[in-house]
This record gives sequence, C-alpha cells and structure tokens, in this order.
Amino acid sequence: YVLKGKITDENGNAVPYANIKDKTRNNVTIADTAGRFSLRSGDSSITAMASATGYDPKSFSLNKDMQPTIALNKRGAELNEVVVTGLGQSKRHKKSVSASRASNGKVAGVQITSDSSRPSGGWEKFDQYLKENTSPIYNENNERLTGEVFLSFTINKKGRPKNIKVLKSSCEDCEEKAIQLLENGPGWTGNENKQETVVIKF
Repeated sequence: YVLKGKITDENGNAVPYANIKDKTRNNVTIADTAGRFSLRSGDSSITAMASATGYDPKSFSLNKDMQPTIALNKRGAELNEVVVTGLGQSKRHKKSVSASRASNGKVAGVQITSDSSRPSGGWEKFDQYLKENTSPIYNENNERLTGEVFLSFTINKKGRPKNIKVLKSSCEDCEEKAIQLLENGPGWTGNENKQETVVIKF
C-alpha cells in the first residue's frame, strides 16, 4: 500500500522535508517541498509519527482510503540544530527558518538552522565525508535499518567535537555509527564549549 498525506504547521503552511515514520515497521519517508508525502507499507492502516526541526513530533493514523493533513505545533524553545538528512544522498536543496534568522543549506542533503558553528572546510567537505564513510546498516534479519539519531556535542579548543551524547534516537543500532561519523569527521569552527545538535538520518 502507498499511504499519503500532507504535513503543515498550525497555520496551514506546508512543512517541507518533515520526517514521517511507520511506528510499527520503522519505514521512513520525507515530505516534499509542499509538505506532501507517500509512505509504502505492507499494512493498509498504520500509526505514524511526523517530526520536523522546530516542531513537536506528532502521532497520527494513516490508511489507504484517506489523505490526512497533519498540523504540527512549533516548539516552545528551539534548539540550535545542524541537521544532516539523507547522508548526502538527497539531491534537494533545503531551507530552514528559525524565529530569528534563516540560513540556506549550500550542498545536497544538508539543512542548517544554526549559523554559529559549521564544519571546517565548509558543508561541501562535510557532505563529501559522509558520502565516502557511510555504509548501510542491517539488523539480524538482514533488513536495512532507517531512522535518525540526535547527537549533542560541544567544540573544544582544537575544533573537535567533544561530550558527544545521544539526545534521541529512532535507530539504536545506528547510534554507534552516528557517533563515529561525528568523531572522525572534519573539525568545527564556532564558539568553544557552545552546545550544538546534529541529527543524522540513516
């Protein structure tokens, strides 16, 4: 079955590139620029979860006979987030708007909502690093895993990530690899000891 719907904010404006996950089977898809999505499932009716940077996640029902519009509520307190989606495999350019500023991702698959910190060498170098060092992760049934891992970190004097912690994860088997990608990747430029957040999607 192909289950469809649309993600908006509380004012009815489309929320582009929202993440939609089948809570039972852990299938994941991403909404397009108009907030519309299609999620393939072996079930005709499922419970799904929608999430997007700057919004509270929301559970909702999906079935083959309806195409619901799901309204997400903006978070009361926004994190400064650097979001890496699709691990460089997406070819879409993305834009995110926070309460006080907007910043464009300059390379495919990268969405930036913090303008205070960035990888040394720029986002293209970081994106290329992900492409070259990320491999699929499979479970014991040889099924490819999908999900996202929220990592928090601070920057030391040498520009290396430190105090890396998993804030939230929808793929426990992906957590170790996500931490390794951040630890072994390019250094960062930004304010020393400032808390930052990275979301890596598999």
